[in-house]
Order: sequence, then C-alpha cells, then structure tokens
Amino acid sequence: MLRLPFKSEPKPTTVSVGDEEIGILEFPKLYDLTPNERLFIKEAMKDIPDVRFEGIKLAKEFALASGTPVSKMYVALTTGDAETLGEHLEAMLHFQERMEKSGEKRITATVTALIKYRIFPDWTEADTDDIEQLPPKLRSRIYEFSQKEASGWRDEPPIELTEEDLGKSRTALSTESQIGENSTGDLESSAPTKNASTKKTLAASPAG
Repeated sequence: MLRLPFKSEPKPTTVSVGDEEIGILEFPKLYDLTPNERLFIKEAMKDIPDVRFEGIKLAKEFALASGTPVSKMYVALTTGDAETLGEHLEAMLHFQERMEKSGEKRITATVTALIKYRIFPDWTEADTDDIEQLPPKLRSRIYEFSQKEASGWRDEPPIELTEEDLGKSRTALSTESQIGENSTGDLESSAPTKNASTKKTLAASPAG
C-alpha cells in the first residue's frame, strides 16, 4: 500500500456514540463523510423528491396571494406555523407530511452508510429500521454524529435562506446542496419499522 510522506501523520481517533442504556458503538472520527458514504446516501435518496424546492414554490404562491415576504412563508411552511399560513393550512399539512417522510428516509440512509462503511459492511437499511437491532434513540445519536462529521465538527449556526436564495433556480440550488450538508427538511425518527431479519453481530472493519 502506498503511503504519503506526511510531515505529521494523522492520528486515528474514535468517538463513542450512545450510552449504557441504549448501547454504545465506537465510530472512527474522520471529520467528514467518506466518498462511499456520500454515494450511498445519494443513491438511497435519488428517487425521493427534494421537498425544499416544493417548499419554495409553495412559499412563492402564498407570498404572492398574501403580500407576505417569501422567506417568511418558507419558514412558516417548514416549521408548521399555522398562524402565519392561515387559509393555507391544508397545503401546509400535506407539505409537512412529505417533509417528514423525506427526512426519515435521509436519516435511515445516513445512519446505514455510517454503520456499513465504518463498522459492519453487511449492514442494510432494513437493519437500521429494525428496532430490535438498533434502538431508535441510538439511531438518532448516530445521525447526530453523522451531521457533526459532515460539518467537519465546526460549531456553526444553521444557514437561513434569504429572499435572494429563494428566488434562485432549481439548478442553482441543486448545485449548492450537496450530500452531507444539513438538510432543512430532516426530522428525526419516532417509530422505526420493526424488521424480522436475523440479528447480526457487529464486527469492526476499515472505514470506506
């Protein structure tokens, strides 16, 4: 295997995720998602519409009808602000449902990728959704860890979309939103589906 002539070699670091109650898994800390992890998430999400674009479209329609700024309508949609949306409550509920499904899918794909490429190569999305294999609280903790990895462990506030951002084309936004960045539509799981698959014994493997 080729070795780069490091002046100072990177030191392997691990992070313990979880606690005594829900179980603890140890993940390599890489300060980013690996190419394989990003590709896995991208493939898992390829048939799932990006609800942000739908949200922007709806926000523009509601803003035009009410005279309210687009950014305020977009925030109201994504946070479920019924008071601001007023007569658009039904559309808000449908959007919130789609946003939750999209978020759940991204969480499942991301957690699966982290376990598959850093701990156990045979791990699948079905295993991630099996509460007998992976407790829901631990699933959430692993997702939180993945977001810290994706951000390089930088403590930065979430980016808010401006009026200018909301006016950009789908193509422009698509270029800016890469796999691994925090998604505005992600919601954490509350009731993962139980799967009847055979329990697997976790075995350590190199990160992919």
